[in-house]
Amino acid sequence: MKDVPQQSATAMVSESRARIDRMRALLEREPQNPHLRKEAIRAACDTQYWLAAHDLLEAGLQQQPDDAELLALARRLAPAEVCRELACALFEQRRFEEALRQLLPPRMPDEWQRAHLMRARCLQGLNRRVEAIADCRAHLALEPDDAEAHGLLALLLYERDQRAAVRRHIDQALRRDPTQCEALLAQASLQLDAHQQALAHASFEALLDAHPACGPAWHGLALIELERLQHKSARGHILLALKSMPDHVASWHVFAWIEVMLGRFVAAQRAFQRALGVDRTCGETHGGLAVTAALRGLENDARLCITRALKLDHDSVLARYAEMLLLEHAGRVKEARDALVQILARPAPRGELTYRDLVIRKLMRVRAQDAPPPRDQD
Repeated sequence: MKDVPQQSATAMVSESRARIDRMRALLEREPQNPHLRKEAIRAACDTQYWLAAHDLLEAGLQQQPDDAELLALARRLAPAEVCRELACALFEQRRFEEALRQLLPPRMPDEWQRAHLMRARCLQGLNRRVEAIADCRAHLALEPDDAEAHGLLALLLYERDQRAAVRRHIDQALRRDPTQCEALLAQASLQLDAHQQALAHASFEALLDAHPACGPAWHGLALIELERLQHKSARGHILLALKSMPDHVASWHVFAWIEVMLGRFVAAQRAFQRALGVDRTCGETHGGLAVTAALRGLENDARLCITRALKLDHDSVLARYAEMLLLEHAGRVKEARDALVQILARPAPRGELTYRDLVIRKLMRVRAQDAPPPRDQD
């Protein structure tokens, strides 16, 4: 019976938030209704539904920047504890830039130093790793035993290829918390780079036991399985990665290559197009589209994608591979094989979290030993 008041309070909050969401839906149909907007903002503040209050207030101030009532309501979102809660809610929605603004002066004039770690996570989401590293170190200067900060710093240093300090921070994090997510991810990634696939596979599985929604870990497992040509399990795992990281370009690439290996070239092309929708400036995406077009015999499309890929990366391995496929389709088999030998002779740089480029070369070696490509099964 002790839980009844708590359950009742939770039900009341849920009911209040549902009412606020209904008011927001009405505002989408009547965006110029200031009275309804202000009523919704007050209700959101009263129930500490800070994300709704923030979004409603931002839209209102765009319409009425000098409205005294709106400016008064804005002050209800000004306390530092509200800024922190709002930053967390924005972060969960991957609205990193907006979350970061909540954690800087003048929003937090007196307490902004206490937000170093949260700021570091926002900066990581914005790919501003140098600043994120600085915030992690500032946090550790205040709290040197924080396992989360050590783990996040280890991963950031790994992503910046500053290997000397990575292991030290991994050890510091795992000594304090053996399940710390970023530390385990950095450890598994180091093992992948060292071609220790069995160790990396075990590390990713241990990470997923503790953090089953960790997209990068599913991504890492899929890469290992793709390298081992375990296509079906790799496909299942990369789909789990994409479920938690729908905007992760590298995971769309891995999914596309799995589809290529399964002979599903149209599906592979769609996956590369999804990656293109996230980032149109990635040469590897255009190179992948060139390869899938060439595999489907679409010469004009392939040549257009080859040109785009080479414009972004004049050493694009995938563009050269697509050219080799076009030579093969034209019956110039010897030239095609010579071109493939030259492609495979090039050194492979380290990939984003693992050696993705080596996986691509594995696909090429398999392709080089095969008969003409399988028919598209889409």
